[in-house]
Amino acid sequence: MKNDKTVFTLWSGGLDSTYLIHKLLCDGYKVRAGYCEIMNNQDQIRAEKKAISIMKPFFEKYDFNYLGVIARAEILRVSEPVCLKQVPFFLFTAVQCCGDEDEIAMGYVMNDDAISYLPDIEAIYKSYAGICDRPLPKLTFPLVKISKQRIIREIPKHLLRNISFCEFGTNCGTCVSCERWKQLQEYGKYPKNLKREFLK
Repeated sequence: MKNDKTVFTLWSGGLDSTYLIHKLLCDGYKVRAGYCEIMNNQDQIRAEKKAISIMKPFFEKYDFNYLGVIARAEILRVSEPVCLKQVPFFLFTAVQCCGDEDEIAMGYVMNDDAISYLPDIEAIYKSYAGICDRPLPKLTFPLVKISKQRIIREIPKHLLRNISFCEFGTNCGTCVSCERWKQLQEYGKYPKNLKREFLK
């Protein structure tokens, strides 16, 4: 499938953003992606960058351009919701790094904490129009009706084997992401032929 649209997105090396890129490319979009470093967690940065370096060659047969690290920031987790602490940084970075792309796509998935804040996220995005020297690209959320279980069923296994899933980059086994992986495995939603280490 060919598509004349281009999309800019952020890639963390995790499940949602990796699947988003895979889906966009399979739908025929041209995709440019960059990585934002949240400097508070160096272990997570190392794990995510390693995952990206392993998976990037799998996307190179498509019209895909990975820009590497495009921004760095420290984001303090002093109150909930943490997702909204990161959103302004992610959106501002995307706006500044986006070139002639038609859309900026965000990888929020059904039942994510951020889903209930989509109107707030869109409001934050629109507020950047005043500091941008061109019209803002359309902001899209292609995965909001897609569940984690569906992503795991549909994402190619060679990508699933290499994603970064721990919030601390250490396969701690106790963070929300590690707990989700364990639950998927326990309830048989996780591919039986795919083994992941949850504990160091």
